[in-house]
Order: sequence, then C-alpha cells, then structure tokens
Amino acid sequence: MKKTALLFLAFLFTLVFVSAQETDKNRVSIGLSSGWLSNSNAYKTVIGTDGFEYYGIKPGFSIGLDMGIFVTEKFRPRVELKFVQMQQGVYWTDAYPNFDKTIVTLYNFDFNINLDYSLIKTEHFECFASLGVTNEFNSGSMYKNLLTDGTHSFNKYKAVSGQFPEAISGGNVSMILKYKINRTIGVTLTPGYNYYFRNYLRINDDSFQRLFLNAGVEFSFN
Repeated sequence: MKKTALLFLAFLFTLVFVSAQETDKNRVSIGLSSGWLSNSNAYKTVIGTDGFEYYGIKPGFSIGLDMGIFVTEKFRPRVELKFVQMQQGVYWTDAYPNFDKTIVTLYNFDFNINLDYSLIKTEHFECFASLGVTNEFNSGSMYKNLLTDGTHSFNKYKAVSGQFPEAISGGNVSMILKYKINRTIGVTLTPGYNYYFRNYLRINDDSFQRLFLNAGVEFSFN
C-alpha cells in the first residue's frame, strides 16, 4: 500500500512537472526575420517652387531582431529592433541640364513595441494578432546621381538632399503565423501594416503608410 501511494505521488509530481513545462506563461521568445516592404507617399509628394519632382521606389527591405515574454497564456509583450532600407527618386529640372535624376537610398532603424495575442494554438501551428507602436529613425543616406551623358556620381547636392524625416512614429497592426517545428524552434510569416501619425514630410498632402511581409525563425524557451 505504501509503495502504491509513493508511485501515485510520483505520478502526480511528474504530471504537474510536465504541465508546468508545457505552459506558455513566462516563456521567452527571440525572433530573427527579414522581408519586403512597400511604402505609400514616402517622398515629397508636392512639387515646390524649385520644380524638382520626387517619386517613390518600391520595394524596400528590412531585417529585424525581436524578443518577447508571455505574461499570460495568451498575451506576449514584445520589443523589436529593425534595420530598414528604402529608396526615393527625384528628377532634376531643366535648370540643371547635366543631371537626369538622383536615387536616394535611406538607412533607417526602427524601435517597435508590440502586444501579441494568441488567437489559435495547436501542436504545430500558432496564430497571433499584434498591435503596436513603431518609431523610425534615419541613420544615414546615399545619393546616386544619374547624369545625361550616361555616367553617375555619388555626390550629395543641397538642392535634392534632406527631403525625408529624421524621425517618425506610427501605429502597427500585424498577423504572426507560426509553424512550430518543435517546442523550441518555429518558422514565422508576418504580414503587417503601418500607419504613421504624421505625413512623411509636413508639407505633403497624403498620409505615410507601409505594407510589409516578413519571414523568419523564432526560438522560445522557459
């Protein structure tokens, strides 16, 4: 009888231990991702008195690192650092006959704060809805000037420089689709949308928006 009781207690201990191991609460996740982005109105949309005409160039590129922790079985606050590369172009006016256009490449860093909610969860699949705030900061730029004689240069000219925000913030909504290879490793696909709290340039008439699609890998552990 005593042996049976001990075996029963051992079974209960094992069951509780396994259940504790399987819970997602306090579980930490670390993700790596990269992908494609498409901006709307991410350039000077108004032709000013200088006559320069700007236009957007799609797509852009991003690569990111994120970390989150489940505070409940369903909710996961998550922070994300992301490198974003995007481009815009500008046509020179007839006042500069040697210049055709300039391609401006921007190098930005994003700091995002998200709250994920687990909508669907099975043994190998999980789906999250995510809301958050995105903050984008410019860290550098490159100017490629295409000349009418077919050559190019990388000089930065004041006439076409600085037509982008140094920092801008917005809201983020996304859906995270995760296939779990095992309890520790999963692959993710994340379509999402950013709407920024102000226009790309304050003189613009149209709102700055972004669609993105990221693919990545996520590691999770207790």
